[in-house]
Amino acid sequence: MAAVGFIVAMVLFGVIAVVNGGVPGADDGGTADDGVPSAAAGDDQATDSAALPAATPTSAPPLPSAAPAAPCPALDAKDRTVPTLAPDGVTWSLYHQSLLPMSATAGPARADGDAVRCFAHTPVGALLAAAQVTTRYSFSDDWQLVMDRSLAPGPERDAARTARTAAEAAASASPRANTGTGGTVMQLAGFKFVSYTEDTAVIQMMRATDGGLHMSSALYTIKWVEGDWRLQLQTGGKPAAMVQEESSLSGFVPWQAGGS
Repeated sequence: MAAVGFIVAMVLFGVIAVVNGGVPGADDGGTADDGVPSAAAGDDQATDSAALPAATPTSAPPLPSAAPAAPCPALDAKDRTVPTLAPDGVTWSLYHQSLLPMSATAGPARADGDAVRCFAHTPVGALLAAAQVTTRYSFSDDWQLVMDRSLAPGPERDAARTARTAAEAAASASPRANTGTGGTVMQLAGFKFVSYTEDTAVIQMMRATDGGLHMSSALYTIKWVEGDWRLQLQTGGKPAAMVQEESSLSGFVPWQAGGS
């Protein structure tokens, strides 16, 4: 985990960041609590953008494991409406201190180790993929698997693989001591669809900490590739096209664990 500090800075550019020091997921030794909610899970629509309640994970049964080449199950793709409210039927599961959303109807429906896949070919499926993949790619020890299963292939992914392999090698050669410095992990707080077509979704994701006192957003491109939604990296292997601090949830759809 000595490379986590460098990886978080390079991969997310401060989006899933630590406020007041520390690197999220570096010391917790946590593992993914992958789960799929029942279709009758509660409505996570959030309406108060001024104060974000504390995030609390909800229980969910485990995801079925799948062989690497196993096809995805058929998921309902009838509803192509871009959401303007927080999606219904979502539960939240803890992964390396970050709470991630999942749905029995929109995915992820399969887990290959730390890599989750099989999202519905809908706007909600793309949204869930954006929330899941960007976090797992940053914090998974098995980042190569997440890269192979969850990122769109191409020169951007190749560049990211080369850079991260070099970073891991450098960190292994010169491990840094753990200082024990703590920090607060930023959690999902909202989203905004910039555009959506059948094969491309551009989504701005908001993350926040300290009850919404500190927020930032990142702009991601999610592509429908090989029958699933995948993160399309930017030139040079950057995950996000834009990262910026935010002062409020204005213009975003509030979306968080524990919201009502």
